[in-house]
Amino acid sequence: MTKIKRLLISCIVLGLMVSCSQNYTPKPRGYFRIDLPEKSYRSFDSTSFPFSFDYPVYAMVTPDPQRLSEKYWVNVVVPKLKATIHISYLSLGKDKLSALLEDSHTLLYKQSAKAEAIDESQIFMPERNVYGILYDIKGNAASPVQFLFNR
Repeated sequence: MTKIKRLLISCIVLGLMVSCSQNYTPKPRGYFRIDLPEKSYRSFDSTSFPFSFDYPVYAMVTPDPQRLSEKYWVNVVVPKLKATIHISYLSLGKDKLSALLEDSHTLLYKQSAKAEAIDESQIFMPERNVYGILYDIKGNAASPVQFLFNR
């Protein structure tokens, strides 16, 4: 064997002996840290809208650019977090309600291919005449929460 081969084999053996001396422990899975501004809210209470809500002062309410024909569809945009909450509102009779609920279920369960779980919670407040369903979608889905309510 030549000196170069002996040196190369010695380096490999030495490298294997040194590299295996410590126990390897995998690092825990990490999550991004999101520092939110101090909680402060303002009210969206326009007389031209049939609903109102509170939203953070660091967000803005804009008309939904894809649904300009629907006058009560708005987006709550949080630019710092690159987040958008889509709010849609329809006033309709009972005959259209079942068709729209079916459309909502169809869209919801299209996400089930990527979602790990879909938890359904019913909202029942007869004293306030509010009834609804909250879907909490776990996993890599397009929308983590879907909410339907009837008042």
